[in-house]
Amino acid sequence: MKIVFYEDFKRTDYAADGASVPGRMERIMDALVGEGGYDVVSHEPASSGDLSLAHSKTHIAGITKDMKLFEMASLSAGGAILASEIAFKKEPVFACIRPPGHHASKNSSWGYCAFCNMGIALLKLREKGLIKSAFVLDFDAHTGDGTLDVHS
Repeated sequence: MKIVFYEDFKRTDYAADGASVPGRMERIMDALVGEGGYDVVSHEPASSGDLSLAHSKTHIAGITKDMKLFEMASLSAGGAILASEIAFKKEPVFACIRPPGHHASKNSSWGYCAFCNMGIALLKLREKGLIKSAFVLDFDAHTGDGTLDVHS
């Protein structure tokens, strides 16, 4: 199994919220790597074209005003894209990325989210002609309204 992870996800200076808690990513990665048998792969940030698949120019510009958040959120979206490409090849994959994204809609975001990572990844697969639709199981305590919005 592959784990999509970028060392910068250990940074906590991009936000002051629950998703950026110090030690969170280290504990997750220590547990996964401690199990063994996983191939950790890093990735590139999502491009502006990738981000615009799901988000308006206004929303992207708003996130860009905070460069630390923008850099981390672009890395997160890029990780989701790579994970979707790996999964499409029928390889098991887990993306250990932050900030989360399921509350990021076309024009806004909340709940520690910036960009809709899963939405961007699926729209990228659709843009490449690899999928027509997808089923997203969001097992959070509340709905992934952003994911629903970017696909409507």
